[in-house]
Amino acid sequence: MLSHALICAAQNQDADAVAAVLEAAEPYVREAAARHVGTAAVSSAGHADLFEELCQEGRLAALEALGTYNSDKGAQYTTHAYRRIHMRIYEAANGGADNGASADQRATFLRCLGVVGGDWEAAEYLCTVLPGDGHRMSAETAGHVRRVMQGTDSLDAPAGRGAEGETIPLVESLADPYGLGLPDDLIEARDLDRRQRAQRIALAHALLATVDDRKAQVLRLTYGIAPDPHLANEDGSPDNAAIAEVMGIDRANTVAVMRTRTLAKLRSVAERVAEELEDKAA
Repeated sequence: MLSHALICAAQNQDADAVAAVLEAAEPYVREAAARHVGTAAVSSAGHADLFEELCQEGRLAALEALGTYNSDKGAQYTTHAYRRIHMRIYEAANGGADNGASADQRATFLRCLGVVGGDWEAAEYLCTVLPGDGHRMSAETAGHVRRVMQGTDSLDAPAGRGAEGETIPLVESLADPYGLGLPDDLIEARDLDRRQRAQRIALAHALLATVDDRKAQVLRLTYGIAPDPHLANEDGSPDNAAIAEVMGIDRANTVAVMRTRTLAKLRSVAERVAEELEDKAA
């Protein structure tokens, strides 16, 4: 993790600090560029040139993020920069076109993507629960936006003609609109429940990654999040004594305190991002 002192030094144009920040951002840059190169309308021979071009755009976004980053708002620099890197590369790869997702939807998705450290499945679910009214997406819309952001074909592109000659957009012709690996007419409620559960698990892991290992383990043991077991009493309440024993903690009450404080921190993360989404929309 980049330290506050290093970020401040980079913002004050310290060359070594700037280099360190760019080095830390490079994996994000290359991952985002690689994601879009494979779907771009260029020959395979041009992929290497396009990849480097998109990487340069991402590095510029990382530098610009230094100028707009404000640690007082609580977000980490990497979260702040991640969204801008992906947005810049996405727009460069698509010529600024929306490709079936509105500017607000793209911005909302990228902010959620930053919250969960780049986990696309978790970001998709987060878009359905975190943003405020007017920005929150349905599960289907969030799934469509994710596919667009990951470099699939435009969802507004014509995919064919209907029985009466009308143009049918790609979004209406998807055989598997929920990404379940099943035709639409075979999808049952339990399939959607299973997918939503998988998304919630992905979101939980992403949020737990924002706290230290010990605090994360308390929550994993409390709620039964893999790879830890679910340690609960018969009434479903957390078995603090069992959790304390597994973690080598002397007092069960310490577990309860750790859980309360960790949950409070995770709630503050969610609230902060919700505020950022609303501020951006204002």
